[in-house]
Amino acid sequence: MSLFYQVDPTHVKKQTGDFGKVFRKTCKGKTKEEIRRWKHALTEVAQIPGFHSTNGKNESEMIEDIATDVSNKLNLSAPSSDFDGLVGMESQMTELEPLLQLDSDEVRKIGIWGPPGIGKTTIARYLFNRHSKDFQLNVFIDNIKRKYETTACFDDYSAKLYLQEQLISKLTNVTDIKNFSHLGIAKERLEDKKVLVVLDDVDRLVQVEAMAKETSWFGPGSQIIITTQDQNVLKASGINHIHRVNLPSYHNALEIFCMYAFGQKDPKDGFSDLPYKIVSLVGKLPLGLKVMGSYFRGMSEQDWIEAHLDRDGEIASILKFSYDSLCDEDKRLFLHIASFFNGEKFDIVEGCLAKCVSDVRHGLRVLTEKSLISKFLGTIEMDKLLVELARKIVREQSVNEPGKRQFLTDAIGVGEVLSDDRADSSSVVGFTVGTFDEITWTSERAFERLSNLQFLRILGKGVNPRNCLEELPDLSDCH
Repeated sequence: MSLFYQVDPTHVKKQTGDFGKVFRKTCKGKTKEEIRRWKHALTEVAQIPGFHSTNGKNESEMIEDIATDVSNKLNLSAPSSDFDGLVGMESQMTELEPLLQLDSDEVRKIGIWGPPGIGKTTIARYLFNRHSKDFQLNVFIDNIKRKYETTACFDDYSAKLYLQEQLISKLTNVTDIKNFSHLGIAKERLEDKKVLVVLDDVDRLVQVEAMAKETSWFGPGSQIIITTQDQNVLKASGINHIHRVNLPSYHNALEIFCMYAFGQKDPKDGFSDLPYKIVSLVGKLPLGLKVMGSYFRGMSEQDWIEAHLDRDGEIASILKFSYDSLCDEDKRLFLHIASFFNGEKFDIVEGCLAKCVSDVRHGLRVLTEKSLISKFLGTIEMDKLLVELARKIVREQSVNEPGKRQFLTDAIGVGEVLSDDRADSSSVVGFTVGTFDEITWTSERAFERLSNLQFLRILGKGVNPRNCLEELPDLSDCH
């Protein structure tokens, strides 16, 4: 880490200004080789990302930024046990290492491709955890499909500028970057830096073009890893190094199930052939094995026998089975997270839901133990298949009358509820929209009927309220 206190990094790089005067005095009596090495070292140091006191911030702000950066670096360098016990990961790495070419100066873009629930994000996180310390700058941008759906309301150029701002901000740990004037900023900032960038759950070409269109944007040895369900995104981006994630072998599938059911890779004594039977029913998709194994953990053999072991192996049925086993309070928390809080910090979720869930912390622990949510870098992560399950459950609360549902997650349903003066909308706790559709409604009393509204998020193309925002209820507890 470089720290330039009351000296301009450019003066250090070029040995000019007051720094240059002192440098020339220091060089007196030294050999040409020594001076050459010093100049080279100073040029290198001046290009290391760091802090300098001439950028307009006062000293207290600068100290706070430095302390935060040191803390983040220590967090990254600390040994992690997050991936202990992962089954089959070494074989995945054996297939991936030749694609990475980590000992080369070549800049590589690598795709990790496969269906939902198969473990693409887990593989990318494992890679990031294993190699991030070997790069000058690194960033893991997760769940891009959901987090940046707001760009749907931009034209392509504006969307690319916005996404590139997010990339540079996260890479450099500078939160106030804004208003990029052109798309060449990434190259200007990163072309001399060795970086590791993971773009997780990409679903549109514009996302790749904004954050990693050209390998020339990044310094020698940089690695860009992209996970996606859509192979066409990788092909359209010109990415030829693709790792396809396949279903595990039956042996590995059994190990995955046993790790979550017993905390070990083999069935416990006394459970006869029950684990084998369940794996055959569940299938080999890792998410289903993880969820079902977590459900059975801690149960006796008799409990296993009395469970519904004859259910089909469809992943939706398996996930629903685990949801049905929750108490009403934990079901409520599960639906809240899927609808509003996937990807949010744990402490934010605890604060927002303190009034509507009796013991949020306990509920989060239960959902984590049952593998319905996980924790990554302090945020809640819920698999997209579980999010889809939650939204299906909410829709089934009232198929034909959206106003009787707990949450609304599509523009059509929101517009319908806000336009119908006769509808009873007291069941609606919140709505979130992030699509291309414009939300329109005609009722001037639209929000007056939403007496239980607590959560409101609109990321759509536009909102046409027809002068009814003054009818909003008291939103002092709204988020």
